[in-house]
Amino acid sequence: MRKITITSLRINRIIWILVLYLLLSVIAVSFSFYQVKQQELNKLTRSLYNMNSISFVINNLDILVDWRKLKTTQPFTTFNDIGIVYRKIGDELVQYNARGIYYHKNTYKPPMISGRFFEEADFYQEKRLAVIGKNVEKSEDNYIEQNGKKYYVFKGVYFEIIGTMGASYSSKIDDMILFNLDAIEQEEMGESAVYVMNIGKNPISNGSLQFGDHTVSVDVIDKGDLGVQRFLSMDVYQLVIFLLLLLILVSLTLLFTQYWLGKKSTEIRILWQLGIPIGRAYQRYAITLVLIASGCYLLVGLLSYWWLPRYLQNPQAGMMHTLHLIVGYGLILLSAGISMWLSFRKSIRQRLRKG
Repeated sequence: MRKITITSLRINRIIWILVLYLLLSVIAVSFSFYQVKQQELNKLTRSLYNMNSISFVINNLDILVDWRKLKTTQPFTTFNDIGIVYRKIGDELVQYNARGIYYHKNTYKPPMISGRFFEEADFYQEKRLAVIGKNVEKSEDNYIEQNGKKYYVFKGVYFEIIGTMGASYSSKIDDMILFNLDAIEQEEMGESAVYVMNIGKNPISNGSLQFGDHTVSVDVIDKGDLGVQRFLSMDVYQLVIFLLLLLILVSLTLLFTQYWLGKKSTEIRILWQLGIPIGRAYQRYAITLVLIASGCYLLVGLLSYWWLPRYLQNPQAGMMHTLHLIVGYGLILLSAGISMWLSFRKSIRQRLRKG
């Protein structure tokens, strides 16, 4: 009877730990989804620009720059605001925002409805490519079909449509047309000298950009705040949310781990009296805790990938979600380790006091 009771108590304590780490895993996964979705919203409300995008004007339009030679080791994305394209659909006059785009190393890729976004290998290959918004695709007079391919006709030049972008909700990219920047510049089809660059560190020095062996004079301009997210100070808001989540993860882990180890104090005392070092007992508990935490986190994490495509359409969502899960797993293990260490130190002090 006593054996059955002890076994039941152990099972109940394990169940509580299982419930804890299942809960923490769900919280971590939910926060990851929120972060990825928030990044998507931030990008789309800013029309694919970063919060700290650099806007500038190239002074000498007679110089054809080669963006591959921009002197920087950083990843960057360059947009050229070509202008507004007007189309009459029935009795309604609609407008689309046309831009050239070039990127180096990597860039944010918007959610796609069909086809694909630009790859780095698409640039400077004598190609004329276009990615259009979902509202642009609905207007059949905007493009033609030849040999099984769709082409967008811009100023008499045919651009092959390789993809249609758009989220499950309305956004600014729905009415956007993106062309590979090298084709736009080589055909001299740009109507604006305004460029916007997404980059970490500003490459403009003394009013110029360095392209290989020559410099190009530019004037930096202030386009004001881009997107409602900056107005709402969402970055600060996200930081507060992250700190609150971190506090919840650490607090719950410390609380439940201390509770679980407290219930094992009698077992620890018996093991110590039998000559088994306290450190060895805590080592066994630590392994148990890590296995339970890892199992719960792995289970919830794998289930999240089943739901991920249904909730997030961003092509890079899987990678970002994976990085967030790794960080969350590290935080959970770190807080569990701190709790185990505190409990171990407490037990050592108690044993020393009792002589």
